[in-house]
Amino acid sequence: MSSLALSNSFIVIGGAIAAAILMSLALERVAFRPVRGGADGLTDPEMLGLLWQTPVGNVLVYRVANTVLIIVGAFMSLVGQRIALVGGLIALF
Repeated sequence: MSSLALSNSFIVIGGAIAAAILMSLALERVAFRPVRGGADGLTDPEMLGLLWQTPVGNVLVYRVANTVLIIVGAFMSLVGQRIALVGGLIALF
């Protein structure tokens, strides 16, 4: 590869990186505008109770359970492999 082709590659890659950075900054400015109400809903007990009653809450419980089982099973011997297998099976659902 000649030095001219190599320098052109660097220019194209640099331009792509610069475009990605500018797009990221533009999207960040739009996406993270201050919200009028604030983040009070994140700690509101009524909203959190509603979260646990939806399918999203079920998925969160299953993912936490399978992660714990896989991590615990990874640090145990033969019995731990079976525990990790159960965690992996839960992850499939």
